[in-house]
Amino acid sequence: MKRSWIFGLAIAFAGFGGCGQVTAGPLEDGVAAFDNQDYDKALKLLKPLAEQGVAAAQFKLGFMYSSGAGVPEDDALGMAWNRKAVAQDYAPAKAWLLMLCIGPAGAPAQDCDPAYAAVKAKAEAGDPTAQSQLGGLFLLGRGGFQKDPARGIDWIRKAADQGDAKAQLQLGLIYSNSFMGVKADPAQSLAWYRKAAAQGDVAAMDALAMHYAMNMEGAPDAKAQAADWYLKAAEKGDIIAQSSLARMYDNGDGVPKDPVKALYWYRKLADLGDADAEAKVGSAYALGKGVAQDYVQAYVWLDRSIAQSAAGGLSDADNTRLALNAVAAHLTAAQIADARKQSAANKGGQDAK
Repeated sequence: MKRSWIFGLAIAFAGFGGCGQVTAGPLEDGVAAFDNQDYDKALKLLKPLAEQGVAAAQFKLGFMYSSGAGVPEDDALGMAWNRKAVAQDYAPAKAWLLMLCIGPAGAPAQDCDPAYAAVKAKAEAGDPTAQSQLGGLFLLGRGGFQKDPARGIDWIRKAADQGDAKAQLQLGLIYSNSFMGVKADPAQSLAWYRKAAAQGDVAAMDALAMHYAMNMEGAPDAKAQAADWYLKAAEKGDIIAQSSLARMYDNGDGVPKDPVKALYWYRKLADLGDADAEAKVGSAYALGKGVAQDYVQAYVWLDRSIAQSAAGGLSDADNTRLALNAVAAHLTAAQIADARKQSAANKGGQDAK
């Protein structure tokens, strides 16, 4: 898949929406398969719906072709499907079109020029999402809009002042860095992050937690506040927050050292197939750290971690192999065979105890 988005682009267009609401049935199953990166299933379910004119399916299918997600990358075909969803005024497709237009590869003027004009018209009419998008165009100097960071920020602020959480997050990101000539302002960054986080925006919660973790103001309770916001995001299923929180409890960084809580959050990540977290869970079982010592389960998780590392092309699994060998010394041949069977069957660790 393409990996072409740069930091400035992420800041400028942080206000783009998600995939919209989907209905139950094949569409919901297809979207779920796409989100789980089961692209074969997603294609099988979504393509017939796209051909029937379902905008959400057309959008997803277009994204798959444009990004090479489970299908041969084909920008023209991706644009053709996305164009069909745009014609039905499907908001996520329109947002993705704008991203394609400003991206490195660009998109046909026949699609982009009307998209830019529509954003400007909606922004001037007071639509906060369009205001954020127009601000991003001025920040980047795209779509015929001359690069003007001050004007871009003014448009984003209009959306933020209407309570738009994504725009508030954009401002927080902008003021957290010396971005395009805009002087970093930690106090403003913090204020905007807090506004967005208070509305439940998970990305803002992460950003706010990172802000406190860096302790730019030198506050004595900054790490504790970081942990509080990571917890809020982690409870919403955010993997960045779960990983950060697990490490904080593991190391006693800003919170009391708590192997039980650390293991709880590592296990959440391990259940998703995160190799590092699987290794942590395996080590916890091997050492009896936060859980009763169990060498069989230690072997299961460590073995899964090595397999995941290999599947992901990661080479840093030497320490995990050493730990696996140490655990194996405590097991019989039958126990090792059983552990290997569990490891192979429980892909990602979903069913391991």
